[in-house]
Amino acid sequence: MQVKAKVNESKVSLIHGGQRARIVVDAFPDQPLYGTVSEITAIPAPSGSMSDVKIYFAVVKIDNGAFSELRTGLSAEVTFLIEKKQDVTRVPIQAIRWHKDKPYVVVASKPSPRSAPEKKGPSIRWQPVVLGMGDVSHFEVLSGVKAGDQIVAHPGSLPLPPEITARPKVATTDVSPPS
Repeated sequence: MQVKAKVNESKVSLIHGGQRARIVVDAFPDQPLYGTVSEITAIPAPSGSMSDVKIYFAVVKIDNGAFSELRTGLSAEVTFLIEKKQDVTRVPIQAIRWHKDKPYVVVASKPSPRSAPEKKGPSIRWQPVVLGMGDVSHFEVLSGVKAGDQIVAHPGSLPLPPEITARPKVATTDVSPPS
């Protein structure tokens, strides 16, 4: 069995023969399959008159694991495995808050036993982060937080601190006409 997947021209350079792919057949979403790219068309498919975007086809041969209910003509979603990293620090996408094209997370820390009694609960701080690779659910964090840090899962309702939103102060001076 094989799957013929449409690939947008902007992504076709990322796909190559021998590359692994994950296949989820719409009719059987709980039974993912894996395969290998065996071919990528060199010439784009004819496009309709509505768009100038070119579409290429990648043929993915399904590895062992196909099941008896699988039949031709079923729709599927193919995810091409571009790169895989092991042992990285990552955070869920929803834990990242963007401000002026810069990513931040909220790091929570437990109050120390020496902190004031009126301060109950964790303290929080906005932490800029440098992001690496991402997928549909997580981003790799290259710097800013480390494994074991506690972060707020949904910081969207928290106000940004003044130091992030403040406009930088600009020194001004009077300009005198040349004498």
